[in-house]
Amino acid sequence: MAEAAAGFLGAAATVGAATLAAGVGFTGRHENSLREEIQATKKSTADFMENLQSGDVTGEEERLFWETRAEAIKTERKYSRALDRYKTASWLKSPIDKYNKKTEVRRKKRLTRRYNQSLESLNESMYSGSDTSSTMAAAGSPPGSNASAERNLRMERRSCGKRIYAKLRPARTYR
Repeated sequence: MAEAAAGFLGAAATVGAATLAAGVGFTGRHENSLREEIQATKKSTADFMENLQSGDVTGEEERLFWETRAEAIKTERKYSRALDRYKTASWLKSPIDKYNKKTEVRRKKRLTRRYNQSLESLNESMYSGSDTSSTMAAAGSPPGSNASAERNLRMERRSCGKRIYAKLRPARTYR
């Protein structure tokens, strides 16, 4: 009987330690994800400011960008608060509440990521919608000697990370 009780106690301790480790991993991943989303918002803002200075942005695009950016920042704050609420909740006192808070953190993360993707898309549309390289060159100038070459280089630097990521992903195999 004593051996069974000791076995049960050992199993409970193992399950408790595993639950604690999983919770710490979840928190760490989401804190890192939050930092990445904040950096993505900052990068999108910097890219927008480049587009704005180069004159590639219409008034409507500018208004839409600032509104979307404001929403992105709001959702980042909500994501951070949801993560803090998850950290303060206890598995022992209310496992259902802890699970619901975990679900809320994931929802806020998806929403934050969606807003950052919208900011990225807006920046790309501002850039691609204003490429007039065929009409900008002066008569008699060699091809490629216009200002769009510098803009193309900027966009290539921005998308370089996406191409590298695509190369690192394993190829799909179909059977």
